[in-house]
Amino acid sequence: EICACLVGSEMCIRDRWLFASGLYMKVPENYNDAGDAINEAIGVSKEFKNLNCNTARGYLLLAQNRYKRASKEFNTVLLADPYNVPALVGLAQVVYPEDDTKVCSYYKLRPPTPDSPDQDEALKPESAFVSEADRSANVARLKLLLESAIAHSIEASHSPEVWWYLSLIYEQYKDIGYENALINCVRYKETEPIRPFKYCDF
Repeated sequence: EICACLVGSEMCIRDRWLFASGLYMKVPENYNDAGDAINEAIGVSKEFKNLNCNTARGYLLLAQNRYKRASKEFNTVLLADPYNVPALVGLAQVVYPEDDTKVCSYYKLRPPTPDSPDQDEALKPESAFVSEADRSANVARLKLLLESAIAHSIEASHSPEVWWYLSLIYEQYKDIGYENALINCVRYKETEPIRPFKYCDF
């Protein structure tokens, strides 16, 4: 019982540090504090590795536009847990960056005007792929990962983010599942629960 209490206490402390890191990530000036919080979470216990720390570090690296290292963190999680939704969504953001000019310009309600400021070159994310062929291979792998997660995980099948990135892939390859993926994305976003599925007992 004492050991169980100690483990529970360590998990609670680790979760608090990871929660704090998520708050710090919302403000670029606090990225260093976010990294410190993740390191504190990692240091809570040396006996075993917690994959939530890898996921948190991956999202921090994403926020810093360090996509290559972010990809490594998410893949580390997916090797152990292929249906981990936060890691899947993080990896999808590596493949389809939110500030990708092609994706952003396509889904903007208004086209850019001649007076629109250009994106600062220094703020553009590093490429996570060595070539277009490498990116295409990762898109194909991401498609398999997302489809497998939807088929085997309740949390993934009810995730609007998973369906959104799957719709981007389907649209890119003119797959007939594109429309259904978008419908599911909207449906599950409208019915998204307050607490994540990972806190539920199925």
